[in-house]
Amino acid sequence: MYCGVPEEDPDKLMALVLSGGKSSRMGQDKGTLDLNGERWAQHAGNLCTSLNLSVVYSIQPSQMETYATFLAANSILIDAVDVKGPLAGLLSFYLKYPSTDVLLLPCDMIQLDKKILNELVDAYDQISIGHDILVYQHTDGTIEPMPGIYTSEALKKIYWLFSAGELTKFSMKHCIEISNSFFIPIEKGNEEYFKNANTPEDINHSN
Repeated sequence: MYCGVPEEDPDKLMALVLSGGKSSRMGQDKGTLDLNGERWAQHAGNLCTSLNLSVVYSIQPSQMETYATFLAANSILIDAVDVKGPLAGLLSFYLKYPSTDVLLLPCDMIQLDKKILNELVDAYDQISIGHDILVYQHTDGTIEPMPGIYTSEALKKIYWLFSAGELTKFSMKHCIEISNSFFIPIEKGNEEYFKNANTPEDINHSN
């Protein structure tokens, strides 16, 4: 298996911003909140376009009218798989782009820095054999499923298990555990970048 971007296939790696969560603790759709003049979803997407990656945004059908007001229609990916959580967006991406690897990130990691994504893509470019998922890991062993890179080979396997009714758990961590995953250590001092803003209090703490 190849894990990296062939020169002849510049779109082998794309980015998927997850914006389809219920945002129940925040009280409003997190992807539409403002961050320095940008929507949270746009902010995450712009981090990826700064790495020269094409970006699509994962949303639920009920969000289409809202997101169509500030995103290009061809960049919106509506969930097409009946499963809860981030896996819905990831497998929907696989159905539309079955040969494409994906950098997956949520819209609510508002402290995420470009250097983290740079490090992730650099690892993806350098690892050629034996790994089909690349994610970060804390010093205590805790896995961060996002941001992470999920290859088409990994998604093919996960989707096959899901379709066959053999995917026993639908968490991202379970998908990582059953795949050939490579873990990038989170350096001391970089833990803040991986925090999700789930409540208004989280936003205040990040400012």
